[in-house]
Amino acid sequence: MHQAKSRIDLFNCPIDALSMDETLGKIASEIENDGHIHHAFVNAATIVNLQSDSSLRNGIVHCDIISADGFGVILAAKLLGKVLPVRVSGPDLMEKIVKLAYEKGYKIYFLGAEQAVVERVVEKYSEIYSSQNLS
Repeated sequence: MHQAKSRIDLFNCPIDALSMDETLGKIASEIENDGHIHHAFVNAATIVNLQSDSSLRNGIVHCDIISADGFGVILAAKLLGKVLPVRVSGPDLMEKIVKLAYEKGYKIYFLGAEQAVVERVVEKYSEIYSSQNLS
């Protein structure tokens, strides 16, 4: 995926000026085209930390999508005369991706937590997206 044309720079951190729907649309497009996306979420602490942590900075600036996940980031952009339409939080986007996967029949693999946590997440989404709960 190519970097977004709507990318702004905030304290030497690139951030995509995308709404939640635009972000989800880019992800959905990559899935439909058998592509892949590296996606990062930045908040104020992340932006501060990447100023002195080159590994963190490199991991973020090379991502296909970099979302503002924090009201502090949105406020800082506004004060500096830059436009970020909305906060795109990781948990909110995850909810939308899981729903998209259900609707399109995509498989999901959950990674990144202790096994009991992953099992609880899978259980939660299985309950939400069971045929009984959808009309």
